Amino acid sequence: MKVALYAAIAVVAFCGMVAVNLHLKGALNKEALVGLKNSFSGGGEETEETSSSQQRQPMVPLADALAQKEKRLAQWETEIAEEKKRLEQEQSRFDEIRKEVETLLKQMQTQVDSLDEEEEKRLSDLAKTYAGMRPEGAAEILQKMPVDDAVRILMRTPTRNRARIVEKMTNASEISEAMISVLGE
Repeated sequence: MKVALYAAIAVVAFCGMVAVNLHLKGALNKEALVGLKNSFSGGGEETEETSSSQQRQPMVPLADALAQKEKRLAQWETEIAEEKKRLEQEQSRFDEIRKEVETLLKQMQTQVDSLDEEEEKRLSDLAKTYAGMRPEGAAEILQKMPVDDAVRILMRTPTRNRARIVEKMTNASEISEAMISVLGE
């Protein structure tokens, strides 16, 4: 008796699962339910071949749907793999460009440093030249230059010489203000 009860419960559970699957696949209709009922009730006038055909009939849409989903999943996996490969290529290209930019920045910095050194040497040489001149002659030349250039040269001359040169300049106040501004930076 218990065995029959367990068997009946198993059959009902199986039928429930099949019905839910049919419903989810949109294949749940009256014919499918009648076929399902007949296949488990022992069938009446149906032959074994008809009953087997009816059992397979509700399963065909499920198998087709499963095959379609597997096909779609395979397509997605292929698309993901292709996208991953593309992203890896893009990352590789980005890394190459970044290295090129870093190399160019280093080269530019080296050139800037070199130019700064050359400029500093040139300005120091000019400052020594003007410091060695008479203050009146140096003042006459420096006041004809743009104020910024004159200040850059004067800032590199010794303080004693600088004072004597600025004293002789007609634009001494403008030069002094510009020198104060440079010192403030």
